[in-house]
Amino acid sequence: MQLGHEEEGFRKLSDFVTRYPEAPLTPQVVFWLADAYKTRGDALSAHKYFERLIRYYPREANIPDAYLENGLVYEQEGALDAALRHYELAEQSGSEAVAGHAAVLAGGIHEKKGRLQEAMGSYRRAAAKASPWRKVAYARQGRLERENKNLKEAVGLLEQDPHLDKRRHGLGQR
Repeated sequence: MQLGHEEEGFRKLSDFVTRYPEAPLTPQVVFWLADAYKTRGDALSAHKYFERLIRYYPREANIPDAYLENGLVYEQEGALDAALRHYELAEQSGSEAVAGHAAVLAGGIHEKKGRLQEAMGSYRRAAAKASPWRKVAYARQGRLERENKNLKEAVGLLEQDPHLDKRRHGLGQR
């Protein structure tokens, strides 16, 4: 699309999809529209086209990418459960690179929700993939392990404090 002609381009691509739903190029056009709307910041239209691709063209090679990209839109909107669902679908159906990326993103959502064991599981799955996301997964996994170790050490020190009412603070009851 030429600069200044975005609306016309969106309209023409949308018309193509409507007129020629069975054309071999239509699934790719649907993906392009979804991605363009995502880039533009129009989450509602991006969802509409990603979901259309997933629903009507489920055997297309870019379906894992559609799941991943739609998850990113959901995450930007704060719909973490929907984003996580899409990341998990991308991880199950994608190439090593898409699956690794999706697992790293899923781990990030688990962290935001305070589900550190699930986050570790996601990072482990990502690290097992032959993808560029392997290093990111290792780094996040290592950070969580260090934080967990520091937390255990802090609780251990608190449990040793003779002046602390342990029952009131839920300590010493493991």
